[in-house]
Amino acid sequence: GGDVEDEVIKLRQELALALQEASAARSASEQLAAALQGASAATSTCEALEDRAVAAEEARAAADLRANQAAVNATKAMSELRSLRATLPAQHQQQQRQRQVSDLQAQLELATSALEEVKADADAAAARGAAAEATASAAKPMATQERAADGRVMILKWMLASTSARHKQAREALATATSASDTFSAA
Repeated sequence: GGDVEDEVIKLRQELALALQEASAARSASEQLAAALQGASAATSTCEALEDRAVAAEEARAAADLRANQAAVNATKAMSELRSLRATLPAQHQQQQRQRQVSDLQAQLELATSALEEVKADADAAAARGAAAEATASAAKPMATQERAADGRVMILKWMLASTSARHKQAREALATATSASDTFSAA
């Protein structure tokens, strides 16, 4: 009788242990499912960040192109104003001079308008950069991906600062050209 009782006690202990292990396995399985879900969300956040960084970089490149073109136009207009001032006689060909001055002023207006568009593009790219930065901050738990996103945002900020500097140079060139045009018109 004693042997059978010992066997039953042993079986009960094994059964309790098996139930404990099954419960631990279920808990581990739930944790794994939650971790996989978190990783999937972080991956899509990272992909969204990359898309935003690419879009902002494209906007920056377009703004750069416009700023360079506007600067070229302003410099060309300024150079034409100077040569016009140097070559035209004081009194005759007055109508031709007025027409050329009007053309140059129209070019300067176009350059100003292009610079306004550049500023709008740069502002939009900056806003996209800020949004990407905010998303990167929101994804703090995924440290590695966050560092990569922060790196992209820093590069983006540097590029925007570079565009902003070029935009400023183009605006200064335009201001000089406008001033030259005004002086010439008054002459």
